[in-house]
Amino acid sequence: MRHILNLFAQRRLLALSVVGVILLTLALSLLQYRSLAELREKSQAAEKENLRQQLQAIKGETSVKLEDVAKNTLEVFAPANLRKKQMKGTEMRLRELKREFEGIEQVFEVYDCPDRDNNIALLQKGDSVVVMKDELADTSHDLVHAKDVYETAKRLIPDPGEFIFWRMNFHKGDSRKDDRIYIFRTVSPSEPNESHGFSGLALDAGHFKKFLSEEFTSGLQKRSGNSSSGDGFVVGILDQRGNEIFTNAKADGGDYESQISLSPIVPGWEIAVKYEGRSVQNLAAAHFYQSFMLSGVVLAGLGLGLFLILRNTAKEMQLVQAKSDFVSNVSHELKTPLSLIRLFAETLEYGRVSDKDKNQEYYRIINSESKRLTGLIDNILDFSKIEAGKKNYKFESAHIEQIVSDVVGNYEHQLSSRGFDIRIKAEKNLPPLMVDSDALSQALINLIDNAVKYSGKNKKIDISLAIEGKFVAITVKDHGIGIPKREQSRIFEQFYRTGSSLVHNTKGTGLGLALVRHIVEAHYGHVTVESKTGMGSRFTIHLPFDDVKHTEENLPPLGDYKFAEDTNN
Repeated sequence: MRHILNLFAQRRLLALSVVGVILLTLALSLLQYRSLAELREKSQAAEKENLRQQLQAIKGETSVKLEDVAKNTLEVFAPANLRKKQMKGTEMRLRELKREFEGIEQVFEVYDCPDRDNNIALLQKGDSVVVMKDELADTSHDLVHAKDVYETAKRLIPDPGEFIFWRMNFHKGDSRKDDRIYIFRTVSPSEPNESHGFSGLALDAGHFKKFLSEEFTSGLQKRSGNSSSGDGFVVGILDQRGNEIFTNAKADGGDYESQISLSPIVPGWEIAVKYEGRSVQNLAAAHFYQSFMLSGVVLAGLGLGLFLILRNTAKEMQLVQAKSDFVSNVSHELKTPLSLIRLFAETLEYGRVSDKDKNQEYYRIINSESKRLTGLIDNILDFSKIEAGKKNYKFESAHIEQIVSDVVGNYEHQLSSRGFDIRIKAEKNLPPLMVDSDALSQALINLIDNAVKYSGKNKKIDISLAIEGKFVAITVKDHGIGIPKREQSRIFEQFYRTGSSLVHNTKGTGLGLALVRHIVEAHYGHVTVESKTGMGSRFTIHLPFDDVKHTEENLPPLGDYKFAEDTNN
């Protein structure tokens, strides 16, 4: 009863520990999930802000690049370069600049010189420079238009800096149809006699949109560590109404992740960007699930580690309990034969029994209990040697029938006095085996001892010997209480005893079957069990014989032994 209560307490502690581990793992998983969910939201915002900052930086670089283009182009139109003798070189240089930046449609300079007539220069689409010295309204519609655009831009941008970027139709009241992009620079005299006016470029809108897309795409690629332009990002240009007027995507590039104003490069336009084939939300979700799975693996590893610790702790507790039971059972097993030996020895010593037959019976009991005590001690000593790795076996060629006959003969009186009917039967012409006779005898004794302990009221034991394939099979069968199927795989473990109440009413050390397995495996064989609760158990030792090297002359003579004539199990 005490053992059952201890086992119940251990299992309850183990169950509570497992529940605690599961609850702890679930709590950590929930906290980790919430943390990762918050991190996902923050990651989306951070990624969009990162894209925005990259766009701002690229916009600054693009603005500087456009100003450099304007400077290099307008320097060609310095007043000294517009003299007739330098016109050819000026036109060649302008053509070179147009090849470097294909979007240039017109380059113009308007000067107002105090000491001479107005000097007007215009680069036409045919790449020729025209120098004019008349009033603007009478000579060139293009220059009149450029001057009108310049004055509008200057009026609407109060503090433009060195360069003014402008786009027609940006001002709501402007109904003129002109989609070109303008870059103006005011020419201010430093002395009274110097020229003043403005210069500028007119850029083709289509080329300019393509230029912006390429600049922002390549800039984003460089910052992301991938220098292959055009891959990974979709860049779009939006007008003042939010309509997409250009994109480098093959399909509609809507639903951009981040966008900024292109002012002052192009007032009213915006540059927008997103990842190609994915979104910031998808990236954050992928990172979330990756982190969650990694956290899950870590938590699972933690849970598994805790479970293994609990399981090992439970096993250690069971082992401690098993050792405690072992000490208790061994003490009882030693005490019982010693008490009987002492009782009958004292009876004989003091001459309390005068009947010779009675005396002889007491002597047999003393001898039987001495053998039982010797067997118990041998089991303990052999187990100690096995644990220490010092168990040695002496193999010799022997008749297995003789070993079985000797074991049964030595225990025949003890078995018959307890009311057991033991029968042995064997096939004819069994091959001799290379065995350690003493060790194999001990294994058989342990099996017979188990059969005696757990036979219950049906006191019949059958021992049979037969050839099964390449093995000689030694079977010990009882008709007792049997072994539950769920425990049959563990009965050969050291100290293990089944949980049946009938078993716990019978004392034992829990070492017998563990020794049987070790001895049989040392003979390169194996032991099996077949059992049903309430219908008995059948233990079979399988010993190999096909590789045994022997001759009949080396065998000891086969002694007298009795086997049942029938060979049915």
